[in-house]
Amino acid sequence: MKTAVIISEYNPFHNGHQYQIDRLRTMLGEVCIIAIMSGSYTQRGEPAIFPKHVRAQAAVDCGISLVLELPFPYSCNSAEFFAEAAVSIADRLGVVDYLCFGSESGELSLIETVSDKLSSEEFRTRLFAMQRAPENAHLGRAALTQQLYAAMYNAPEQTALLSRPNDILAIEYLSALKRQNSSIRPLPVRRFGAEHNSTTPPEPQLLSEKPVENHSAIASATSLRTLLRTEGAEKIAPYVPENAYLIYRECIEKQRVADMDNLTEAILAFFRLTDPDSISDTAEITGGLNYRLCSAAKKATSLESFFALAHTKRYTLARIRRAVWNCLLAVTEKQLKTPPAYTQLLATDDKGREVLRRMKKCASIPILTKPSDYKLLPENAHRQAAVVHRADALFTLALAKSAPAFDFITQSPYMKK
Repeated sequence: MKTAVIISEYNPFHNGHQYQIDRLRTMLGEVCIIAIMSGSYTQRGEPAIFPKHVRAQAAVDCGISLVLELPFPYSCNSAEFFAEAAVSIADRLGVVDYLCFGSESGELSLIETVSDKLSSEEFRTRLFAMQRAPENAHLGRAALTQQLYAAMYNAPEQTALLSRPNDILAIEYLSALKRQNSSIRPLPVRRFGAEHNSTTPPEPQLLSEKPVENHSAIASATSLRTLLRTEGAEKIAPYVPENAYLIYRECIEKQRVADMDNLTEAILAFFRLTDPDSISDTAEITGGLNYRLCSAAKKATSLESFFALAHTKRYTLARIRRAVWNCLLAVTEKQLKTPPAYTQLLATDDKGREVLRRMKKCASIPILTKPSDYKLLPENAHRQAAVVHRADALFTLALAKSAPAFDFITQSPYMKK
């Protein structure tokens, strides 16, 4: 049986994700689909809207066979680190044939071309020089990358990929597969429906009887999170599979919905009391961002005003949010460049359990299958687990109804019968 991995956040799982799974089964036939899913924090630098075990259960109830965690801090950092860590886990599982990913272009050859050019020594050298030039101090890496690519190659169709979120991640996945000399084959699925960061879902009355086959039924995860927080679970029902909807509704009733605003006082207090020089070695802290954050915290009275004061063209909001978590949890760039030392089982079905048994014979990465397993990890993995536990402890304060600090350590994986 073929095995495919989808690197995901499922924040929340929606019809677009269901489309990807259905399309993958059409392309490959009988296949076990594994999700390597972000834990409590996402690549946008935000707490996931639902706890990781809840999101994993929804994924398995909607067709994923096995969900493994992409732990913090990898799940909450730039596309390069996010992709490198997730591909590293997938490769070391020892059973994966395909890496499936969404892409706005859906063209593997085009993505490969851009990936190869970005990885060339000439491009990397020139990009590094541009980053160091004083006249570019106000620009971030993404903007400089687009500028340089357009100037060097004069290929508008290729350059366009560098402005589309899913294509950017696709490029990083391919680059990571090559760097790690992985035998996993990339398999893009063209992304349909609302734009990645769209804040408004399509009108529900446009839906067909099979919403996943109708592009109007696919809303962005961004718009669904907004609907969930402002109008409740009922409003997202047309845009998510029924199994996922029932899980989310119960989670909302139990007040297990996370919002970064619930951590306003903790974040502002940290940066008001912190010496900027003491966080200068933190990941994502460059160009004096540590001073901007500490100064902004002294003036801000809300997270919205805090981020507005810290935001510039050079520092995107996502980067600032990621830097905040890295500061709070003392994450260094060295830690991000160190491959994940373990992954954790979050949910599985019968097919996933069968593949998990195969993994235990050939995987070169520890897979925690019960809460107490972390105590048996080697020292380097135990240190990484300690960071994840601290991050999860902070996440529990972001929930509408706060939970005990080590609530997640006691939770067993979801086993679908």
